[in-house]
Amino acid sequence: MRRRTPESALRAGRLATLPKSATNVRAQGWSSIFSGENYLMFQATSEDISKWIAKSSSIRDCIPETFDFNHMHLPYRADREYDTDHEYYFPMPSNPQWYDLTIKVNGRKYEIPGDPDKGGHNWGTVIINDENNTVYINVIWS
Repeated sequence: MRRRTPESALRAGRLATLPKSATNVRAQGWSSIFSGENYLMFQATSEDISKWIAKSSSIRDCIPETFDFNHMHLPYRADREYDTDHEYYFPMPSNPQWYDLTIKVNGRKYEIPGDPDKGGHNWGTVIINDENNTVYINVIWS
């Protein structure tokens, strides 16, 4: 895993520049000749996150999946029984330690569609934990 600039993930995902209130910014990624992945996290005010979404061409018209106490976004574990009311994600060993997509109270997920100008590459997700105003971005080139 290599350190990446936030701009590389934003550019690949066709997302707006970071809001002025962005703090705790972290970026990582990897790439090979056939694929790669960008991870980005930042915190910002709720108002700035809303403005950022509106300026992000790949997600501004998307209807997000929402999470709350009745529909959480939880890590998959083989030793757990699963409730179909929740969504489960696979925490990959290659993900940065700070990339925690767990949402139990209030959040949303936007799907970044593949870029038609790049043959469908650069797709991914934007997950926002609205409880602590943290944005998690994953953009995949494959």
